[in-house]
Amino acid sequence: LPVGLTKGSKMFYFCSNLTGNIPELPSSLTEATFMFANCPKLTGDIPELPTTLTKADNMFHQREGLDGTISNSNLGNTQITDASRMFYHCSKLTGNIPGLPSTLTNASDMFDGCSSLTGNIPELPSSLTSGHSMFSSCSGLTGNIPELPSSLTDGVYMFFACSGLTGNIPALPVG
Repeated sequence: LPVGLTKGSKMFYFCSNLTGNIPELPSSLTEATFMFANCPKLTGDIPELPTTLTKADNMFHQREGLDGTISNSNLGNTQITDASRMFYHCSKLTGNIPGLPSTLTNASDMFDGCSSLTGNIPELPSSLTSGHSMFSSCSGLTGNIPELPSSLTDGVYMFFACSGLTGNIPALPVG
């Protein structure tokens, strides 16, 4: 991909016959909405995400293909505000979630159906307002549910069918 690319939204959207790994992303990339969505034959790891990335909703939205790890993606060091459906139904994606961006507000369906992710749920950012189905059907996640931020207004189905989670339910946000 070009070194100076800043906007990659829908760049490869519905390229259903593309194969191989997702390439390295340019450090200048800020918008990647639907960038690799519905490219079911792409495989491998999630590449390192640039720290400049702000819009990533539906970026890897697909139902099959990606079979590598998310662990080295740098997700927590980005500036993403909207990550809705970012990894929606990437059921073969493995590894631990490496942290969430401190700027994240919308995480609706972010990891919905990512049943092969493992480890603990990272700390939820204080900016999070929508966690609707955020971890729905992530049966491989374990440990306790982290503290819920007081900014959270939509938690519908947030931890639905997360059968590996243990411990107590955290205090619900008051506000």
